[in-house]
Amino acid sequence: MNKKLSCSFYCLTLFLFFFCNIQFAVSQNLSTSRVTLHLERASAETFFQTIEKQTKYSFLYRKDLIDATKRLTISCESKPLVEVLDEQLPNLNYCCPIKLEMA
Repeated sequence: MNKKLSCSFYCLTLFLFFFCNIQFAVSQNLSTSRVTLHLERASAETFFQTIEKQTKYSFLYRKDLIDATKRLTISCESKPLVEVLDEQLPNLNYCCPIKLEMA
């Protein structure tokens, strides 16, 4: 059990490292992308799906690493995506790599 926890922590650290690098690389695009969200007690999956519908970004994550009991409430109009992610990802206690759609 302790080994599994250590592995999860290591994986989360790697994801955080890569997310920070990716965020830096696409920060200009993220700051120009805006989203409108009105979510109450939404799951992480709903949060990401709502953003995906409004942007060119896809969120990749392992569902088994997400705490399904975590819920978030957010209401914003045309807010920069980078601000939304900076505010909400810490509430979910994880990060998620971002990639641009290539089509």
